[in-house]
Amino acid sequence: MTDELDKWYQSALHVLRHSLGLREDGTGRAYRNHFVAGERSDDYPICCALVDDGLMTRRKGNELTGGADLFIVTPRGALHAKPEGAPVPGAAEAAYKWGYECLQSRMESIDRHGWAHDCDGEIEARISDGRAPTGAAPTGDSHE
Repeated sequence: MTDELDKWYQSALHVLRHSLGLREDGTGRAYRNHFVAGERSDDYPICCALVDDGLMTRRKGNELTGGADLFIVTPRGALHAKPEGAPVPGAAEAAYKWGYECLQSRMESIDRHGWAHDCDGEIEARISDGRAPTGAAPTGDSHE
């Protein structure tokens, strides 16, 4: 891997891990899922590339983000943020997917109403425990 590509890859990993609240090495408990970056930020092109690769999604900036865009890690992006070789049980994958969908719904509510029901605590608990809501089955597809 060239030095420039390696630097970009490390920057992308940093953005994914920081978005989830993980340590630099990808370990720790994921307790959030967002990254705010404006067009003038050094991280903005990295976030946009991660969106293009399906590892993040982008929401247009609003009053809550100071006009900067909000980037959210997808379940696939969350899997990439884990340290190499770290086990990712199916239940944890389902929990990430559920948390991601809940956050997307929450942001749509903010867009529509200017506020949203605060469910962050429940999302964080489910993700850290690696458990999905009742009835949610793991997909078994680690490339989602």
